[in-house]
Amino acid sequence: LSTSLYFARDTSFPAGNFAVLTLPGSEEVDSWMPSLSARDSVILISAVDPDETHISYIWRSIDGGASFVMDTLMTPGNYGDLGNWQDPPVIAFGRDGFVACINNLRVQYGDYEAVTPFYMESTDWGETWSEPLNLWDATGGIPYDSAGGWWYGYSLVVDTDNIPHAVWRFTRGDNEFGDIWEFHPTGGAPGNWSAWTRSLVVGVGDGTETASFPQISIDPVTNNLVVTYVKIDGASRTDPLLYYAVSEDGDQWYERGPLDTETPVWFETSYSSPYLPLTWPVAKGNLVYVSAAGGLFHQGWYIDYSPMSTKELTDLWSRNQFNIEFLGKRGFAFSFKLKEADYIDIMLYNIEGRYVRTLISGLFERGVHRLIWEGDERISAGVYIAALRGRKTGFITLKFILPL
Repeated sequence: LSTSLYFARDTSFPAGNFAVLTLPGSEEVDSWMPSLSARDSVILISAVDPDETHISYIWRSIDGGASFVMDTLMTPGNYGDLGNWQDPPVIAFGRDGFVACINNLRVQYGDYEAVTPFYMESTDWGETWSEPLNLWDATGGIPYDSAGGWWYGYSLVVDTDNIPHAVWRFTRGDNEFGDIWEFHPTGGAPGNWSAWTRSLVVGVGDGTETASFPQISIDPVTNNLVVTYVKIDGASRTDPLLYYAVSEDGDQWYERGPLDTETPVWFETSYSSPYLPLTWPVAKGNLVYVSAAGGLFHQGWYIDYSPMSTKELTDLWSRNQFNIEFLGKRGFAFSFKLKEADYIDIMLYNIEGRYVRTLISGLFERGVHRLIWEGDERISAGVYIAALRGRKTGFITLKFILPL
């Protein structure tokens, strides 16, 4: 059935007087799951026909939404795919005219079909688009047969270096949970990427039911990538909790969380927030925000995952591999000894084991390190667990008391 799409524009912000127009041509096609992206006066709206043609469409405005021009975005069957299915496109703006777009299409691989990630881009604010790129093929091939995906299983962001980063949830068949993969180019520039790579954000890489509902965002201060997702115990499918993973470049990911102790029911998106960029969310009633000052806001609680400001001390310390010393008004000294260079995280948990924040995160050389944490007024007094985790060093925990 033909379905009209409407666009509403606030003409007197913040008074809330809206002008509504019908997107031209939308009444002639079946449009499903429209989404909107904007940068300055350019607005791009995309939607897909879910029943007959499976064509995706785009409406482009260069005057802030006063008028739109409709065009075809992707026509399944033209890119080596089967042509009988397509999910709604996701669009993200970069700078200097760069716009990225991702989508799912179904492709025949030997004797099985697989949901396949596709990427396309524009360097003229969405007026013209590149040919879609099969990201399985561009990153070494499909990791397992019968890969399954769905419309809530992928997300896209362009970082401050104008590099696109896309995350997908893929699994075997039609399972709700699976692996979460990240894709990004490794060389070149918009319009001329030389190569692509993929990394595993969470999961074991074989489609085992692990996580779902990934949303990716960029921290505007550190340029760190942050992915939120709901994670389960694959064996029992119980206790799905909200986690996030952090990466400096998309190649190596570090999981944090869980952020929730209550099971999320569904996921939702919010388009209004006092923080920038807007929001990226996951569990109903549990929105997560990226702050313009860096870090996260979740249920009113600030979580700073970036490395803290530290100063190296030269005086002697305990010979233990990991030690905590209370320095009075100076705060705490975290001391650790490395037999070889290692990427170290020191994370703080409350006595119930709930993640509070990351205190230290970074690459440290072989030898002795002693770093001061001056405390944080947002963290209340009590008994806490400090956990040191290193790729080579392993995992060590210590209890300590944060006084009033």
